[in-house]
Amino acid sequence: LAAALDQIEQQQPGDPSHRLINLPGASKAAAAVPSSSSSSGSVAGSSDSTEARLEQLGLDMAVLTTFVRLQELKMVQMEGEAGTGPLEDDIRRLQEADAIRAAHQQHGQHAAAAAEMPAGLRNCLSYRIGQKQLVRGYLAAARKELQDTLTELQTLMESRGDSVD
Repeated sequence: LAAALDQIEQQQPGDPSHRLINLPGASKAAAAVPSSSSSSGSVAGSSDSTEARLEQLGLDMAVLTTFVRLQELKMVQMEGEAGTGPLEDDIRRLQEADAIRAAHQQHGQHAAAAAEMPAGLRNCLSYRIGQKQLVRGYLAAARKELQDTLTELQTLMESRGDSVD
């Protein structure tokens, strides 16, 4: 999953085949947008395809904005005051538990095993770390996709002569 998120972050902005979301009709609207290297076609056809692409970008922005907000809420729920604390604290706890266990194994102290973190608690902590990493990863990817969509929308609107504020 981390590799897939890294791949998303490396992709070109505005390339509709590499979108975090692909709404029905998105590929048709993207294909209808003329490239700058194409010969000049009819103004009406170009205007219609630009309008279709603008509409699709608006829908993409609405979906992405909602997704970003949901991920932010989930992150606050997991890491905020009502949650279990920040990801970094969980990682630190797990590292401390691993260090204690390694020290006990190194010195051959089996009696000190009671000071070690129980296996069930360690597994819960590892699972919680994974959940928080997933939420943060999806949030970062969604924010990047939202920014790319906004940039593409601004570029398209400026090429039409609309002011973007």
